[in-house]
Amino acid sequence: DILADFIEERCYLSPELEIGATALYDAFYAWWEKSVGSRIPSRRRFGDWMSRRPGIEKSKSGTVHYFGIALAGSKL
Repeated sequence: DILADFIEERCYLSPELEIGATALYDAFYAWWEKSVGSRIPSRRRFGDWMSRRPGIEKSKSGTVHYFGIALAGSKL
């Protein structure tokens, strides 16, 4: 599971965490370029994958945020 690899290497998981969708996708994009190198998934595909992850919730209105996840090294 390539998304699990990204989460394990670059993220923290905890119910109180939150991150904007753009920041998370940008980190995923950079990680994918370095780690996988081939055809980078679209924002939409990434969003679909994230929506299926247990313990991670997506905001339903306004600016899209994910709850339950943050980038490692980000201000917690």
